[in-house]
Amino acid sequence: MRAASQSMLLRIWWGVGLTLIANKLAGGGDYRQSIDKGIQLLAEMAPLVQTWDPKPNPYAAVANGVVDLGGGYNARAQTVSKQNPDRMAAAMPEEGSISQINTINLVNGSKQPEAALQFMSYALSGETQSRFTEELSYVPTNKNASISEDARKRTATTPERMARMIDVDWIEVAKFRDKITEQWRRNVISRS
Repeated sequence: MRAASQSMLLRIWWGVGLTLIANKLAGGGDYRQSIDKGIQLLAEMAPLVQTWDPKPNPYAAVANGVVDLGGGYNARAQTVSKQNPDRMAAAMPEEGSISQINTINLVNGSKQPEAALQFMSYALSGETQSRFTEELSYVPTNKNASISEDARKRTATTPERMARMIDVDWIEVAKFRDKITEQWRRNVISRS
């Protein structure tokens, strides 16, 4: 996939995720039924927003004092705030958020499938996932990962945060993604 296509895909899915979070914040019900309250909340915020695009890097803009608030992904925000503790802090909405899932996959027809599978096994092991969480603030995929209380506080893995996470069926969301994009064009971006 070309870089421009990846950037567009990132913007679309970032906006969709933000819409689902806004819908919950605004008291909307099941996102599969309606996202109207989320779009309305985003439209009200729009005049105060410098950019909805996750590029340029919102983390650097906050850390450098160019903007006061930026939206992004927790793991990256935690890393940048650790590097700039006097200029930035990462926060997650108390009302809940969504999970963005990274995957690791074996490519069909791989020339070295055994080596790839060995790496995948290593990357998904409890020990490696523990380090991934401790150092980079990603939620572990292995239930056997040992996580410190400090790392839990930087991720969504505390029981309180997990209870408030928005359960998103991304396959279902893909069916009405174009509707969300159109609502953004008409009601959110046009007011920015």
